[in-house]
Amino acid sequence: MQREITVKQTGFFNKYRTIQKAVDDILPGGTIYVESGEYIENVVFHGKDVTVIGKGDAVIKENTSRSVITVRTCTVNLQGLYIIQENPSNTVHASAQGTVNIKECYLEGYKVNHDSQYPVVWAGGQSTVNIENSTLVARKGETCYVTESKMSIAKCDLKGFGIGVHNGSTLTVRDVNIQSPFSHGIYSVKSKIDVSHFEVTGGGVAILVEQSDAVVKNLKAIHQYRDVIRISESNVTVEDAYIDDFMSIKNLDKEQTSPGIPITNNSKVALKNIEIKNSPSGAIGFMHSEVDLDNVKIENTFTGILTEYSKINIKNLTAKNIECNALSIKNCDSPIIDTAWLQDFGQSRDDNFPGFFIQKTKHLRAKNIDIVSSFADGVSINEADDNLFEDMRIKGVNIGIYAWVTDLNLTNVELEQCGNQSLYTNNATVKLNSFRSHDNLKFRANANPKNDNIKTPSVVFMKSKLIAQDIEISDSFDAMNIIDESKVTFDSYAVSGNIEVINSNAIFNSFKTMNDTEASIINLVDASTVNASFDDPNTKIMLSKDKTSTFSSNLRYNPEKLVQVNFRKED
Repeated sequence: MQREITVKQTGFFNKYRTIQKAVDDILPGGTIYVESGEYIENVVFHGKDVTVIGKGDAVIKENTSRSVITVRTCTVNLQGLYIIQENPSNTVHASAQGTVNIKECYLEGYKVNHDSQYPVVWAGGQSTVNIENSTLVARKGETCYVTESKMSIAKCDLKGFGIGVHNGSTLTVRDVNIQSPFSHGIYSVKSKIDVSHFEVTGGGVAILVEQSDAVVKNLKAIHQYRDVIRISESNVTVEDAYIDDFMSIKNLDKEQTSPGIPITNNSKVALKNIEIKNSPSGAIGFMHSEVDLDNVKIENTFTGILTEYSKINIKNLTAKNIECNALSIKNCDSPIIDTAWLQDFGQSRDDNFPGFFIQKTKHLRAKNIDIVSSFADGVSINEADDNLFEDMRIKGVNIGIYAWVTDLNLTNVELEQCGNQSLYTNNATVKLNSFRSHDNLKFRANANPKNDNIKTPSVVFMKSKLIAQDIEISDSFDAMNIIDESKVTFDSYAVSGNIEVINSNAIFNSFKTMNDTEASIINLVDASTVNASFDDPNTKIMLSKDKTSTFSSNLRYNPEKLVQVNFRKED
């Protein structure tokens, strides 16, 4: 037996014309050099550690239905080889605690249609496979398949089918490019995967994780015809991902509506530094899961983020050019939103898709929110309980905030240039603290000179209870309607428009008008009551009320009385 053997196909006295003969005769730990040529054989390594190095163009092929390379219960190093499978079997097969280290090789899988699919590299039976600086081409089966084993792939190019990881296996991926994986790039089931600098171009799902633990960093996924990262019953962290042009299948089949990142079935997921754009479908969706998002940018998608029955924490979200909702939260408890910019949403004009939609959710905490530029509403919240918005700015939308059957707290909120009401509540309990509404009706008239519905009030409270402090409403005509058994109390209230109270009760403490030319009009009808304490008792107002309503104030002079007026636009 020898420590080194050279295999070649020339030489009259050459003893080693097949690799298998050299494997049989080499000492454990020895090295076999394979010179250029085509070697038609299957090579079996069993119980003996061997290194095989190709010199030149050394090609190994199999002419039977067996693996080209089989490794059992030993460590084999393969370097600089072309290994090609032309029959229905694997190219490299590792089992029985075998270890295969593949470096600078070209591996090609079986390429003819067959009832069974054969991965290029198969690892099972608690084996270990390490692949580095190599090219793997899968024609009909997966590029790599690992079950109950370990596999690492570094600095490789994969073409065709992807990587399957199953049954308690571990996969490590570093600096890998995969082109056009037919169904998936990586598919992990009941396993652990650690992926970094992974690029997937074309094909199906880039990464599919089921009942697994996964860490994915530096992902680039472009031109997927399906979703990109699919997560179910798993613990997953994704950092630094760029996702562009996905779910093109929806252009052919409208029933295909999966978002780019669907998260389901009690998964725990952290997404950080994610850029996702350009899709006829949604960006991110999760249900019955726990998700943390930090620095997520979404652009040119059908929907932004949709979540239901989940625990969510969102920080630093940007969503632009969204056809429907930019952010939708349904049936959630204690969601947290810290810093979000929602712009140009609701572009589907057939329906009103608010930028921020909240339904049947409680204990929402949202702060530092900017919502701008849309024909749809800014915020729509209904059937929700104990929800706080703090430091929010809304500009250039339809209705700024619409709240229905809701317990809502707005602190330090500014609304301007709304095409309709800046705030509309219906059957809601509302607390306002530092609330600014201005240039709303003026904006609508300027934006559409033919719009004659300028009597729509800027702020409407219907069947609502309100406690408000530090309020400023400066609109050109009708500032506020308080209607249908509403009860409101204002501390520090400044207004430049008119106020209408219908079948409701209102208390104004520290009331100040800001009209430069005309006095504000207060209109009371249908058994309404207003008690107003003005900062300046010399303030001039005009009063219109019916016999069933009462008005009391600290004014030194009685307000000028007008004929009864209904400021609301009639149909």
